[in-house]
Amino acid sequence: MKRYIYAATGIFMIIAGFVMLMRMDFTRGADGTYILLDVRTAAEFAERHLTGAVLIPIDELEGRAAAELPEHDQRIYIYCRSGNRSAQALSLLRGLGYTNVRDLGGIDGVTRWTTT
Repeated sequence: MKRYIYAATGIFMIIAGFVMLMRMDFTRGADGTYILLDVRTAAEFAERHLTGAVLIPIDELEGRAAAELPEHDQRIYIYCRSGNRSAQALSLLRGLGYTNVRDLGGIDGVTRWTTT
């Protein structure tokens, strides 16, 4: 019986994650654009990523942010595999003065992400 409860809970979490993603408001910044920032490794990015995403691995973000994300008020959506690195990136970017960043969390368990 417990096995069925765990399976049902897992299925519910996957569906809830997908519904949340579909309802996510990817509103654009003042200039009509946003950046979709992937903070995973290059290998993870090569395996699958969201169409249009920019890769800056979390361990390189502090050194590359100024050059690759020059506008501190630009709308930036951050994601990673599980949500841990995207939370770290959110904190880091806010600490660097970025004011319009959002953490999308992780992509695990969401099977309908666009892959390229």
